[in-house]
Amino acid sequence: SLLARGRYAFVAPAQTPYSTVREFVEHARGRPQGLSFGSWGQGSAGHLLGVQLAQQNRITLVHAAYKGGDVATVTDMVGGVLDAAFVTQGTAKIHSRSGKIKVLAVAGEGRAPSMPNVPTFADAGFKGFEVSGWIAAFAPAGTPPAVVQKIAATMRSVMAQPAVAARSDELEFEAVGSTAAALMDTQKTDFARWAQMVQASGLKPE
Repeated sequence: SLLARGRYAFVAPAQTPYSTVREFVEHARGRPQGLSFGSWGQGSAGHLLGVQLAQQNRITLVHAAYKGGDVATVTDMVGGVLDAAFVTQGTAKIHSRSGKIKVLAVAGEGRAPSMPNVPTFADAGFKGFEVSGWIAAFAPAGTPPAVVQKIAATMRSVMAQPAVAARSDELEFEAVGSTAAALMDTQKTDFARWAQMVQASGLKPE
């Protein structure tokens, strides 16, 4: 069962002159050395999204890979080491409310309910950023279909509970709870999409 979805956010330090993705792109275009952006690792979703942004707009973006989530990335960005970063929606919400960063856009389909004024990349005129992260539960290969269906039904029931949905919202995730078939469809679609992005990026395993 696909249990929940989460969005990625493209953020920048509060003091930067750009407040939209378009302004960021134009700012990078005016600098031969380009701009820097951080993410939570080489080959991560944030890294691929940054590479795609650079390739689509023919700008130079220098990637900085961080370990251990968003903390170090945001710290360096706020400290002036990075020009922008891809972080999770939860991180973006917390630090934007504190005034340390501004959210330029969110990836995924549809705006984040907790940040309705922040445009999606599509809203800003950039296509191909309709990807999101998700959390799912899997069973070992060979598990009887009847057992899989029973577990999936239970998980859908749990994710539909108001308390679970409310807690998911607090953590900046959208509670889903899907059938096994729906999860398989999501896998096929997303794996093909990410594979295309990896191929286009030219990234190779280190």
